[in-house]
Formats: sequence, C-alpha cells, structure tokens
Amino acid sequence: MITKIGLYRDPRKTKQWVVRWFGEYDPATGKQKRYCKSFQRKRDAEAFQVELAMSFQGGQQRDKAEEITLKDFTEDWLKIREPEFQPPTIKVYENAIARLLDYFGENMLLSKITPRLAGAILCPVTAGFSAAKSFSALSFAQAKWTSLIHLFLVSSKSSIKVS
Repeated sequence: MITKIGLYRDPRKTKQWVVRWFGEYDPATGKQKRYCKSFQRKRDAEAFQVELAMSFQGGQQRDKAEEITLKDFTEDWLKIREPEFQPPTIKVYENAIARLLDYFGENMLLSKITPRLAGAILCPVTAGFSAAKSFSALSFAQAKWTSLIHLFLVSSKSSIKVS
C-alpha cells in the first residue's frame, strides 16, 4: 500500500512545518491513525519526509508494533482460534507452536522475527528437497507466517487485548 507523506505549513505554530502521514488501517474501526511531526525549518521537514518515505519503501511498519513475545502471541492466537478447529487440527497447531518455541525461544519478541529468520526454521526440513521444491516450501511458509500474524492482529483488536 502506498502512503502519502504530506508536508504542510501551519503559521499558527512555533514549529511551522509539519510532516503528516497515515498508519495502517485498523480492521476493527476501518480507519487509519494519523501521525505528524513538526519542524522549525522547511528543509528539515523535507529531509524527514524523504527519510520517512525511504524507510516505508524499505519495509518499515507505518505503525509502532506492540512488543509481544512469541509465546504470548501463539498462546493468544490458539485461544482465539480454538473454537474454529477440530481436535486433530488443534494438535497439529500445538505441535507446530512447540517447534517454534523450541527453535526461537519463548521470550523472543515477535517484532524481531523476520521472514528470513522464520524461513530458517524450515531449512533442516527442506534439506533433501530440490531447489524448486525448497523455494516453494519456504514461500508457502512465509505466506502462512504473514497470514498468521495478520489473523492474530485482526482477532486481537476485536476480541482480546494483548499487553
């Protein structure tokens, strides 16, 4: 999603130059959070605007992520999703969660787990695969990891508060 990063002048303020941008959409409310930062000089505001645009293009989140551990994340996610699953499916998820916790550790911050690091857990599993099959498995795992995080964030904002 492309985000507009605006530069505005507000003569009523002591720091007249304001850079404004929007965060991600909140699925619960359907609205975006607005952010701004003020500067005394226009050139400082323009430099910040360019720096912010480059960091967003580099993959930085537009909203500050909550600091949550992998253990808390997986426990909350399973608690939220458990009514939707049959007992055998729950066992599969519990085994996968146990493997993730063994690999990363219970106190690993979720924000520190990158797609590359998450894909590393599959490298021993895909060791005997061909290059194409290994790439396919890693791509699938990355997509599942992303959707898992998105599902959790959507669910957590509507039904559970994570501290």
